[in-house]
Amino acid sequence: MDNKRKFLVQLIEKLKNQVSDREIAIIGVTGRYPQANTLEDFWDNLKNGQNGISEIPPDRWNWQEYYDENATQTQIGQSYSKWGGFIADVDKFDPLFFNISPREAKIMDPQERLFLETVWALFEDAGYTRQTLVQLNHQVGTFVGVMNNGYEWLGAEATAKGQITPTYSAFWSIANRVSYYFNLTGPSLAIDTACSSSLTAIHLACDSLKKGECQIAIAGGVNLILHPMHYYRLCLMNMLASDDQCKSFGEGADGFIDGEGVGAVLLKPLNRAIENGDTIYAVIKGSSINAGGKTSGYTVPNPNAQAELIKAALKNAKIDPRTISYVEAHGTGTSLGDPIEISGLMKAYQAHTRETQYCSIGSVKSNIGHLESAAGIAGLTKVLLSMKHRQLVPSLHSERLNPHINFKESPFYVQQTLAEWKQPVIKENGEERRYPRRAGISSFGAGGANAHLILEEYEPPLAKAEIANQEFQLIVLSAKNEERLHAYIHKIIDFLNPVLAFDIIGDVETTVDEVDLFRQIQSDLLKIASVILNVSDLDIDLDEAFSEYGFDTVSLTELSHQLNDKYFVSITPALLSEYPSLAAVAQYLCDNSQDQAGSIPALKNPKTNLSLASLAYTLQMGREAMEERLAMVVSSVGDLKDKLSQYVQGQTEIDDFYRGNVSIRLAQSEFLIEGEEGKDFVKSIVKNKKLTKLAQLWVSGIDIDWQLLYPNHKPQRISLPTYPFERRRCWFDLSQQHHERLEKSTIISYQSRHVTKAHGINTPIEAMSTPLPAADDKPKRSKLVLKKPTRLAEYQAVELHSSRQATDAQKINTPIEVMSTTPLPAADAKPKGPNMSTTPLPAADDKPKRPKLVLKKPTGLAEYQAVELHSSPEQEIVETSIPQKSFVDVATSKHQIKKTVKFQLAEVLCLDSSEIDDKKSLSDLGVDSILGVELVKKLNEAFQINMKVTQLYDNSTVEK
Repeated sequence: MDNKRKFLVQLIEKLKNQVSDREIAIIGVTGRYPQANTLEDFWDNLKNGQNGISEIPPDRWNWQEYYDENATQTQIGQSYSKWGGFIADVDKFDPLFFNISPREAKIMDPQERLFLETVWALFEDAGYTRQTLVQLNHQVGTFVGVMNNGYEWLGAEATAKGQITPTYSAFWSIANRVSYYFNLTGPSLAIDTACSSSLTAIHLACDSLKKGECQIAIAGGVNLILHPMHYYRLCLMNMLASDDQCKSFGEGADGFIDGEGVGAVLLKPLNRAIENGDTIYAVIKGSSINAGGKTSGYTVPNPNAQAELIKAALKNAKIDPRTISYVEAHGTGTSLGDPIEISGLMKAYQAHTRETQYCSIGSVKSNIGHLESAAGIAGLTKVLLSMKHRQLVPSLHSERLNPHINFKESPFYVQQTLAEWKQPVIKENGEERRYPRRAGISSFGAGGANAHLILEEYEPPLAKAEIANQEFQLIVLSAKNEERLHAYIHKIIDFLNPVLAFDIIGDVETTVDEVDLFRQIQSDLLKIASVILNVSDLDIDLDEAFSEYGFDTVSLTELSHQLNDKYFVSITPALLSEYPSLAAVAQYLCDNSQDQAGSIPALKNPKTNLSLASLAYTLQMGREAMEERLAMVVSSVGDLKDKLSQYVQGQTEIDDFYRGNVSIRLAQSEFLIEGEEGKDFVKSIVKNKKLTKLAQLWVSGIDIDWQLLYPNHKPQRISLPTYPFERRRCWFDLSQQHHERLEKSTIISYQSRHVTKAHGINTPIEAMSTPLPAADDKPKRSKLVLKKPTRLAEYQAVELHSSRQATDAQKINTPIEVMSTTPLPAADAKPKGPNMSTTPLPAADDKPKRPKLVLKKPTGLAEYQAVELHSSPEQEIVETSIPQKSFVDVATSKHQIKKTVKFQLAEVLCLDSSEIDDKKSLSDLGVDSILGVELVKKLNEAFQINMKVTQLYDNSTVEK
């Protein structure tokens, strides 16, 4: 090949390989799927061919009450299926992490809570923080697929039975909650196209990025199965399988298994992702959506429409389907749907080629069921994991293929075993050419809403290994509290264990088979050379001299740099002249490796390339700094694991290991480094890489500009374990009657009583007897008697007056300790139990005879009805009177006032007062405009003041 022709070939290849501004990079991925809390678990289940289906768990409903195995005689409210793919702990949430009160969290759709936590993990997987989003001007889009609202059904059902439960399932709120919390200003959309919702969401997100409506986009889906009516509806349409197997493309396929899951990807234009050094999982080359139009039945798919859909996606991607080596099919495992899907695929592919059985096909539904609105993101995630591991996983329950599908005459064969996913090699114009791994992904919604995606693996230029990887590194980790910090440490240790286990094996097996080593080096050199020369590695002959390929001084220098950075050797361009072919260089590297054991780390441990520098960089740049912090200087991955293990075991004397709580140490640290001189001092420490000093400053709460540690070369952000959220139950319980009605036995009979309406009582009260404060004319007093422990809230109290004149009592929203014949405690008295000190109620305007509160057992009043029993003057039964003082007279100290505010706030938020940080803003504690109004009412009644809601936000913390 002469130099001119080689130059033209290289130029053509460069033009072909130019990054299109319409290609979208996937720079983050996360999710939870049946029997897989992490993507690592998900991959293990996929490659091992595990069926993730189980019986409906009891925390959803008792399936035995609704199950009828006779599919042809299903009664109203019953289903013939008891199987599904379920995820754990859907009732758990970490509300305070997201500045949401537990009170609000209990009525939120669990799908909304689940997706919010997923997005946080997604940003962390990409190495992004909220500060990163500021640099993007918050131009981030949110696109989520969702279709079921079982939590709202549960609430409606409970309310119909007399248990007021205001749960809601507002799809728009799933997207908008994310946009609100992260302060995102791009499009915010919830998409419901039935089973194609999440793949449609990804298509719309890509479209939005191409239009410039956002700079990055969140796209995914969520689906939970919370009410038995959902199964009943599916069984009415005979959609569910009769057993626990979704037989995608298999014989005997008679329906799908329903399933739950949540997943999301972070998307960014490919050219910008490359420029920004993002980790790129894969590239979306093209996508399309359409509708099936009118068919022979509303739920009958249209193969012609599906074919046109796939043709459009191929056209948008500018890809020949012959280069696609895997299709993740919709594959619901229905007798009608599977053959129609293959028919549509055949029409699209055979418009380009008549070759048969060159493309593998499968469906994740055979493993985890049909996740409905999360089905598309589950399929995409499976393909991303397959590309990462370069393996195709088995599609289950297809040992005997569907007899209505002629696979032998189609481009497809069902992937039934775990196998290497090889890059396709295609003969074009008499020459063979290797293509990257590519996949098509389909998702079809009931009623005909279709979506298809074309995905391609990303082959980055060979990254230069960080020479700093062998230097000491500063590792930082933080969490909201000590408990979460320990949980985080355990996640990091679990992540490191497999890496270190392999290192141990590698240390025992000190030699590597020379033939395998030589082949590995040859493969690496081919890839390096093809990147430098911009030619296919198939066009490179290892034995030919460098000059035959157009290597010049510049390209030889680049080759030497690539080899030195990858293998930690010292090869100069001059040395390469002594080894004039790639085969000779490969032999040099192989000999060097055998003679100097361990001198080439990349070869010593080929199965793991965890960089300590990348790990440190990701934790510094890609995680938000929280209150509880630890930092350590380490020399290796093993050193890191050892120090973390020592800490969780309770050791206190650990070399170069530092702990701190920001709220305790920040003020002192800021004082020491205040002013411009202080800032310059911190910068000098960073630039000079005084890691020990940096660790001490960071755990004290000082902000560090980590970029200054990397003036020349920045390590790669990598995927690491994400934040371990607290698992607090946020759910209403149908088995408990929180809103019991008062029985007749709760009322003490009085003569001549009259019932009048009083306002709601939302007051935490410990069961003691406390008389109400006297009106100016000191009327006689009556009693309020409740026989059961109870809480009053959101209901109205009833006053029973001895006179026949009806009067309205004022609201009783004040925290009160009710002590039998006991005067109010002094301001500095220690309160009993979780409730606060005594709070008298203000007198009514018309000065009626005052009642007295009597509770027989310790209790908190909320969500019940109270009854005030007023005696006539001649029937008074007050046992003891107390000095009449106003609340402010009693609680004059600032300490007592703060305690009152804290208890009132805790009552509004459904928190324990110990969980409230005095210095946190009310909005960070979860007080929104609605709860703010309620809090102001409580404070006004407690202190007999006239505070406005606007004043609440002017004084936005408990302390203020």
